This record gives sequence, C-alpha cells and structure tokens, in this order.
Amino acid sequence: FVHDADLLLAEGYSWEPFPKILVTSRAQLDEERVNPSDASVLALVGEKCFALALPQFTFRQLEKLAALVEQTFLLPTDQRD
Repeated sequence: FVHDADLLLAEGYSWEPFPKILVTSRAQLDEERVNPSDASVLALVGEKCFALALPQFTFRQLEKLAALVEQTFLLPTDQRD
C-alpha cells in the first residue's frame, strides 16, 4: 500500500512488536495501567506524568515528541545521540 515512505504511523496494533508511542487521553489513569511492560514502547504522551523510565510528553510538547521520533528513526545512525 505504501511505497517509498521513510516513516509510517498507524493507530492501533498495540499487540504487535513494533515501536510504539502510548497515548493516554484521561488524566485519571493510574500508573499501573499506564506502565508499559512492552519494551517496544518508545514514549508516553498524556496530561499526567508517571514515575516511568520513558520519555514523557504532554499534548503541548508535540514538537519535542517529533524530535524524538526523528532522532530515533530518521537520522543516520552516526548522527544519533
């Protein structure tokens, strides 16, 4: 379906082993429900911060999230931090 794409974002597929960004829409979620046991979770986006060893962003920090995605997937390996 997609040809010559550098990056493909898709909603869903949480059961797949591909890298993913967990988006929470409710601030009431507790840490136990949000804590990703899946090592493929790259970052967390939501209005509540959790004590997790993951990059976390609010919905007003999407430029920083985009920079993380670019750094992780689009830059050549020798240019990554």
